[in-house]
Amino acid sequence: MHTSFSREVIMLGFLRKRTPSTPEASLNDIELHLREIPGALSTADAIPRIDWTKVREAIVPHANHAAINQLWTELAAQWLGILAVHLAGSYEIYEGSHLLLLCARPVGESKRLLRLADDAYDRLARMINPNPGSGCPGKRAIIILDKTSLYYDYISYFYADSDRAYGASVGMHTSRGYGHIVLNGNSKSMLQTLVHELAHALVADRPLPVWLNEGLAQFVEDMVPGYRAPFINARDVRLHRRYWSWFGTAHFWTGAGFKGAASQRLSYQLAEILFRNLVTDRDRRRSVSTFLATAHREDAGAKACREAFGCQLPTLVEEFLGPGSWGPIDNPEP
Repeated sequence: MHTSFSREVIMLGFLRKRTPSTPEASLNDIELHLREIPGALSTADAIPRIDWTKVREAIVPHANHAAINQLWTELAAQWLGILAVHLAGSYEIYEGSHLLLLCARPVGESKRLLRLADDAYDRLARMINPNPGSGCPGKRAIIILDKTSLYYDYISYFYADSDRAYGASVGMHTSRGYGHIVLNGNSKSMLQTLVHELAHALVADRPLPVWLNEGLAQFVEDMVPGYRAPFINARDVRLHRRYWSWFGTAHFWTGAGFKGAASQRLSYQLAEILFRNLVTDRDRRRSVSTFLATAHREDAGAKACREAFGCQLPTLVEEFLGPGSWGPIDNPEP
Protein backbone atom coordinates (compact mmCIF):
# COMPACT_ATOMS: atom_id res chain seq x y z
CA MET A 1 0.00 0.00 0.00
CA HIS A 2 1.41 3.37 -1.01
CA THR A 3 0.89 6.09 1.61
CA SER A 4 3.61 8.62 0.82
CA PHE A 5 1.81 11.94 1.29
CA SER A 6 4.59 14.43 1.89
CA ARG A 7 3.71 17.41 -0.33
CA GLU A 8 2.39 20.70 0.98
CA VAL A 9 -1.06 21.56 -0.39
CA ILE A 10 -2.16 25.18 -0.57
CA MET A 11 -5.82 26.18 -0.31
CA LEU A 12 -6.47 29.11 -2.61
CA GLY A 13 -8.90 31.94 -2.15
CA PHE A 14 -10.99 33.09 -5.11
CA LEU A 15 -8.68 34.99 -7.52
CA ARG A 16 -6.04 35.26 -4.83
CA LYS A 17 -2.58 35.95 -6.27
CA ARG A 18 -0.24 33.09 -5.47
CA THR A 19 3.45 32.89 -4.80
CA PRO A 20 5.21 31.93 -8.07
CA SER A 21 6.10 28.24 -8.34
CA THR A 22 9.67 29.11 -9.34
CA PRO A 23 11.61 31.98 -7.72
CA GLU A 24 13.10 33.16 -11.02
CA ALA A 25 9.67 33.62 -12.64
CA SER A 26 7.16 36.28 -11.59
CA LEU A 27 3.75 37.46 -12.78
CA ASN A 28 4.06 40.85 -11.14
CA ASP A 29 4.27 42.54 -14.56
CA ILE A 30 1.09 40.85 -15.91
CA GLU A 31 -2.48 41.71 -14.99
CA LEU A 32 -4.81 39.38 -16.87
CA HIS A 33 -8.28 38.44 -15.64
CA LEU A 34 -10.81 36.18 -17.33
CA ARG A 35 -13.70 38.55 -16.60
CA GLU A 36 -11.91 41.33 -18.47
CA ILE A 37 -11.20 39.31 -21.65
CA PRO A 38 -13.98 40.15 -24.16
CA GLY A 39 -16.13 37.11 -24.93
CA ALA A 40 -14.18 34.77 -22.68
CA LEU A 41 -16.94 34.16 -20.12
CA SER A 42 -20.42 32.86 -20.94
CA THR A 43 -23.07 30.54 -19.51
CA ALA A 44 -24.26 27.21 -20.94
CA ASP A 45 -26.50 24.67 -19.18
CA ALA A 46 -26.68 27.20 -16.32
CA ILE A 47 -22.94 26.76 -15.70
CA PRO A 48 -20.19 29.36 -16.33
CA ARG A 49 -18.06 28.35 -19.33
CA ILE A 50 -14.79 29.75 -20.63
CA ASP A 51 -13.97 30.31 -24.31
CA TRP A 52 -10.32 29.30 -24.12
CA THR A 53 -9.73 30.39 -27.71
CA LYS A 54 -10.38 33.97 -26.57
CA VAL A 55 -8.06 33.42 -23.63
CA ARG A 56 -5.27 32.15 -25.91
CA GLU A 57 -5.65 35.24 -28.08
CA ALA A 58 -5.30 37.45 -24.98
CA ILE A 59 -2.16 35.58 -23.91
CA VAL A 60 -0.36 35.99 -27.27
CA PRO A 61 1.52 39.17 -26.14
CA HIS A 62 2.90 37.17 -23.19
CA ALA A 63 3.71 33.95 -25.10
CA ASN A 64 7.46 34.22 -24.44
CA HIS A 65 7.14 35.26 -20.81
CA ALA A 66 9.37 33.29 -18.43
CA ALA A 67 6.34 32.48 -16.26
CA ILE A 68 3.94 31.48 -19.07
CA ASN A 69 3.04 28.15 -17.42
CA GLN A 70 2.36 29.93 -14.17
CA LEU A 71 0.17 32.42 -16.03
CA TRP A 72 -1.93 29.56 -17.41
CA THR A 73 -2.19 28.10 -13.90
CA GLU A 74 -3.34 31.46 -12.57
CA LEU A 75 -6.03 31.73 -15.25
CA ALA A 76 -7.13 28.15 -14.54
CA ALA A 77 -7.42 29.07 -10.84
CA GLN A 78 -9.54 32.07 -11.82
CA TRP A 79 -11.81 29.81 -13.85
CA LEU A 80 -12.18 27.37 -10.94
CA GLY A 81 -12.85 30.34 -8.67
CA ILE A 82 -15.70 31.49 -10.92
CA LEU A 83 -17.12 27.95 -10.78
CA ALA A 84 -16.75 27.86 -7.00
CA VAL A 85 -18.73 31.07 -6.61
CA HIS A 86 -21.44 29.76 -8.93
CA LEU A 87 -21.66 26.41 -7.13
CA ALA A 88 -21.77 28.12 -3.73
CA GLY A 89 -21.70 25.78 -0.76
CA SER A 90 -18.25 24.79 0.47
CA TYR A 91 -16.39 24.43 -2.85
CA GLU A 92 -12.75 25.41 -2.50
CA ILE A 93 -9.66 25.39 -4.71
CA TYR A 94 -6.50 23.50 -3.75
CA GLU A 95 -3.11 23.56 -5.44
CA GLY A 96 -0.62 20.68 -5.52
CA SER A 97 2.69 20.14 -7.27
CA HIS A 98 1.11 19.35 -10.65
CA LEU A 99 -2.64 19.79 -10.20
CA LEU A 100 -5.44 22.12 -9.20
CA LEU A 101 -8.46 20.66 -7.41
CA LEU A 102 -11.95 22.10 -7.01
CA CYS A 103 -14.18 20.21 -4.58
CA ALA A 104 -16.53 20.58 -1.63
CA ARG A 105 -15.00 17.92 0.59
CA PRO A 106 -13.65 18.68 4.09
CA VAL A 107 -10.19 20.26 3.99
CA GLY A 108 -8.36 17.19 5.28
CA GLU A 109 -10.03 14.87 2.79
CA SER A 110 -9.43 17.33 -0.06
CA LYS A 111 -5.73 17.50 0.74
CA ARG A 112 -5.47 13.72 0.84
CA LEU A 113 -7.22 13.48 -2.54
CA LEU A 114 -4.84 15.98 -4.09
CA ARG A 115 -1.77 14.31 -2.59
CA LEU A 116 -2.92 10.97 -4.00
CA ALA A 117 -3.45 12.56 -7.42
CA ASP A 118 -0.08 14.34 -7.35
CA ASP A 119 1.66 11.12 -6.35
CA ALA A 120 -0.09 9.23 -9.16
CA TYR A 121 0.93 11.98 -11.58
CA ASP A 122 4.59 11.56 -10.61
CA ARG A 123 4.47 7.77 -11.01
CA LEU A 124 2.65 8.05 -14.34
CA ALA A 125 5.19 10.56 -15.62
CA ARG A 126 8.01 8.15 -14.81
CA MET A 127 6.23 5.39 -16.75
CA ILE A 128 5.09 7.52 -19.68
CA ASN A 129 8.17 9.74 -19.88
CA PRO A 130 6.34 12.71 -21.45
CA ASN A 131 8.21 14.87 -23.93
CA PRO A 132 9.31 18.32 -22.65
CA GLY A 133 6.71 20.88 -23.57
CA SER A 134 4.06 18.28 -24.42
CA GLY A 135 0.53 18.45 -23.10
CA CYS A 136 -1.31 21.54 -21.93
CA PRO A 137 0.47 24.51 -20.31
CA GLY A 138 -0.21 25.20 -16.66
CA LYS A 139 -1.30 22.79 -13.97
CA ARG A 140 -4.01 20.33 -14.87
CA ALA A 141 -7.39 20.79 -13.23
CA ILE A 142 -9.62 18.29 -11.42
CA ILE A 143 -13.26 19.10 -10.62
CA ILE A 144 -15.26 16.91 -8.22
CA LEU A 145 -19.00 17.60 -8.29
CA ASP A 146 -20.93 16.12 -5.38
CA LYS A 147 -24.38 16.15 -7.03
CA THR A 148 -24.95 13.59 -9.77
CA SER A 149 -27.40 15.89 -11.58
CA LEU A 150 -24.83 18.70 -11.53
CA TYR A 151 -22.17 16.34 -12.86
CA TYR A 152 -24.35 15.41 -15.86
CA ASP A 153 -25.26 19.06 -16.46
CA TYR A 154 -21.56 19.87 -16.53
CA ILE A 155 -20.41 17.11 -18.89
CA SER A 156 -23.37 17.46 -21.31
CA TYR A 157 -21.62 20.55 -22.70
CA PHE A 158 -18.92 18.29 -24.14
CA TYR A 159 -21.32 16.00 -26.03
CA ALA A 160 -23.04 16.81 -29.29
CA ASP A 161 -26.83 17.24 -29.20
CA SER A 162 -28.40 14.01 -30.42
CA ASP A 163 -31.01 11.41 -29.62
CA ARG A 164 -28.31 8.88 -28.86
CA ALA A 165 -28.52 7.30 -25.41
CA TYR A 166 -25.22 7.59 -23.54
CA GLY A 167 -24.20 5.17 -20.80
CA ALA A 168 -23.77 6.08 -17.15
CA SER A 169 -20.61 8.00 -16.35
CA VAL A 170 -18.52 8.45 -13.23
CA GLY A 171 -15.78 10.65 -14.67
CA MET A 172 -14.22 12.02 -17.83
CA HIS A 173 -11.15 13.78 -19.14
CA THR A 174 -11.57 16.40 -21.82
CA SER A 175 -8.89 18.12 -23.88
CA ARG A 176 -11.41 20.70 -25.07
CA GLY A 177 -10.48 24.19 -23.94
CA TYR A 178 -8.32 23.88 -20.83
CA GLY A 179 -7.72 20.14 -20.40
CA HIS A 180 -9.27 18.91 -17.18
CA ILE A 181 -10.85 15.99 -15.36
CA VAL A 182 -14.36 16.09 -13.92
CA LEU A 183 -15.64 13.43 -11.51
CA ASN A 184 -18.99 12.40 -10.06
CA GLY A 185 -18.29 12.69 -6.36
CA ASN A 186 -21.07 10.22 -5.53
CA SER A 187 -19.32 7.34 -7.26
CA LYS A 188 -17.90 4.59 -5.04
CA SER A 189 -15.07 4.16 -7.56
CA MET A 190 -14.12 7.86 -7.64
CA LEU A 191 -10.46 7.33 -6.67
CA GLN A 192 -9.93 4.66 -9.33
CA THR A 193 -11.65 6.91 -11.85
CA LEU A 194 -9.41 9.81 -10.86
CA VAL A 195 -6.14 8.03 -11.60
CA HIS A 196 -7.71 6.33 -14.66
CA GLU A 197 -8.61 9.71 -16.19
CA LEU A 198 -5.28 11.19 -15.12
CA ALA A 199 -3.57 8.53 -17.24
CA HIS A 200 -5.73 9.53 -20.20
CA ALA A 201 -4.80 13.17 -19.57
CA LEU A 202 -1.06 12.50 -19.65
CA VAL A 203 -1.23 10.75 -23.02
CA ALA A 204 -3.92 12.96 -24.58
CA ASP A 205 -1.39 14.44 -27.01
CA ARG A 206 -0.34 11.01 -28.31
CA PRO A 207 -2.08 9.06 -31.13
CA LEU A 208 -2.29 5.88 -29.05
CA PRO A 209 -4.44 2.94 -30.12
CA VAL A 210 -7.58 2.72 -27.98
CA TRP A 211 -6.57 -0.67 -26.55
CA LEU A 212 -3.23 0.68 -25.32
CA ASN A 213 -4.72 3.89 -23.95
CA GLU A 214 -7.39 1.98 -22.01
CA GLY A 215 -5.00 -0.75 -20.93
CA LEU A 216 -2.69 1.85 -19.40
CA ALA A 217 -5.58 3.71 -17.70
CA GLN A 218 -6.95 0.54 -16.11
CA PHE A 219 -3.55 -0.67 -14.98
CA VAL A 220 -2.76 2.55 -13.09
CA GLU A 221 -5.87 2.14 -10.94
CA ASP A 222 -3.55 -0.04 -8.83
CA MET A 223 -2.07 3.24 -7.56
CA VAL A 224 -5.16 3.75 -5.37
CA PRO A 225 -4.28 2.45 -1.87
CA GLY A 226 -6.11 -0.78 -1.10
CA TYR A 227 -7.37 -1.32 -4.64
CA ARG A 228 -6.82 -4.70 -6.27
CA ALA A 229 -7.58 -5.48 -9.90
CA PRO A 230 -10.33 -8.08 -10.55
CA PHE A 231 -9.05 -11.64 -10.75
CA ILE A 232 -9.26 -13.42 -14.11
CA ASN A 233 -10.31 -17.05 -13.56
CA ALA A 234 -10.35 -20.04 -15.90
CA ARG A 235 -13.99 -19.43 -16.85
CA ASP A 236 -13.15 -15.85 -17.94
CA VAL A 237 -10.26 -17.14 -20.06
CA ARG A 238 -12.58 -19.64 -21.79
CA LEU A 239 -15.11 -16.88 -22.41
CA HIS A 240 -12.43 -14.68 -23.98
CA ARG A 241 -11.10 -17.45 -26.18
CA ARG A 242 -14.59 -18.40 -27.37
CA TYR A 243 -15.59 -14.81 -28.11
CA TRP A 244 -12.41 -13.69 -29.91
CA SER A 245 -12.22 -16.96 -31.85
CA TRP A 246 -15.76 -16.51 -33.10
CA PHE A 247 -15.69 -12.79 -33.88
CA GLY A 248 -12.00 -12.11 -34.47
CA THR A 249 -9.89 -9.36 -32.90
CA ALA A 250 -10.01 -6.75 -35.69
CA HIS A 251 -12.63 -4.65 -33.83
CA PHE A 252 -10.47 -4.82 -30.70
CA TRP A 253 -7.39 -3.45 -32.46
CA THR A 254 -9.31 -0.69 -34.28
CA GLY A 255 -11.06 0.42 -31.08
CA ALA A 256 -14.59 -0.30 -32.33
CA GLY A 257 -14.94 -3.12 -29.80
CA PHE A 258 -14.76 -0.61 -26.93
CA LYS A 259 -18.04 0.96 -28.07
CA GLY A 260 -20.18 -2.08 -28.90
CA ALA A 261 -22.57 -3.33 -26.24
CA ALA A 262 -21.60 -6.98 -26.73
CA SER A 263 -17.85 -6.42 -27.00
CA GLN A 264 -17.17 -3.52 -24.63
CA ARG A 265 -16.55 -5.39 -21.38
CA LEU A 266 -14.33 -8.03 -23.00
CA SER A 267 -12.40 -5.39 -24.95
CA TYR A 268 -11.59 -3.40 -21.81
CA GLN A 269 -10.66 -6.57 -19.97
CA LEU A 270 -8.39 -7.80 -22.75
CA ALA A 271 -6.69 -4.40 -23.01
CA GLU A 272 -5.89 -4.44 -19.29
CA ILE A 273 -4.57 -8.01 -19.46
CA LEU A 274 -2.27 -7.25 -22.40
CA PHE A 275 -0.88 -4.12 -20.74
CA ARG A 276 -0.38 -5.86 -17.38
CA ASN A 277 1.50 -8.64 -19.13
CA LEU A 278 3.79 -6.08 -20.76
CA VAL A 279 4.68 -4.23 -17.56
CA THR A 280 5.18 -7.41 -15.51
CA ASP A 281 7.37 -9.15 -18.10
CA ARG A 282 10.99 -8.99 -16.94
CA ASP A 283 12.36 -8.09 -20.38
CA ARG A 284 9.54 -6.11 -21.95
CA ARG A 285 8.77 -3.78 -19.06
CA ARG A 286 11.97 -1.81 -19.73
CA SER A 287 10.61 -0.88 -23.18
CA VAL A 288 7.05 0.04 -22.18
CA SER A 289 7.87 3.78 -22.15
CA THR A 290 9.27 3.47 -25.67
CA PHE A 291 6.16 1.62 -26.80
CA LEU A 292 3.90 4.30 -25.30
CA ALA A 293 5.95 6.98 -27.05
CA THR A 294 5.86 5.40 -30.51
CA ALA A 295 2.62 3.38 -30.80
CA HIS A 296 0.12 4.77 -33.32
CA ARG A 297 -3.55 4.03 -33.75
CA GLU A 298 -3.19 3.76 -37.55
CA ASP A 299 -1.71 0.26 -37.22
CA ALA A 300 -2.91 -0.49 -33.66
CA GLY A 301 0.71 -0.15 -32.48
CA ALA A 302 1.97 -3.07 -34.63
CA LYS A 303 5.17 -1.36 -35.83
CA ALA A 304 5.97 0.01 -32.37
CA CYS A 305 5.42 -3.45 -30.87
CA ARG A 306 7.94 -5.01 -33.24
CA GLU A 307 10.49 -2.28 -32.58
CA ALA A 308 10.04 -2.11 -28.79
CA PHE A 309 9.52 -5.78 -27.96
CA GLY A 310 10.72 -7.65 -31.02
CA CYS A 311 7.40 -9.45 -31.50
CA GLN A 312 4.14 -9.14 -33.41
CA LEU A 313 0.91 -7.85 -31.84
CA PRO A 314 -0.84 -11.24 -32.13
CA THR A 315 1.93 -12.69 -29.94
CA LEU A 316 0.66 -10.59 -27.02
CA VAL A 317 -2.80 -12.14 -27.32
CA GLU A 318 -1.44 -15.63 -27.99
CA GLU A 319 0.44 -15.56 -24.69
CA PHE A 320 -2.92 -15.13 -22.94
CA LEU A 321 -5.33 -17.15 -25.11
CA GLY A 322 -3.05 -19.59 -26.89
CA PRO A 323 -2.64 -20.06 -30.66
CA GLY A 324 -5.20 -18.38 -32.90
CA SER A 325 -5.81 -15.71 -35.53
CA TRP A 326 -5.30 -12.69 -33.31
CA GLY A 327 -3.96 -10.15 -35.79
CA PRO A 328 -5.24 -6.59 -36.24
CA ILE A 329 -6.18 -7.48 -39.84
CA ASP A 330 -7.54 -10.61 -41.49
CA ASN A 331 -4.18 -11.51 -43.02
CA PRO A 332 -1.22 -12.36 -40.77
CA GLU A 333 1.34 -9.63 -40.14
CA PRO A 334 4.48 -9.82 -42.26
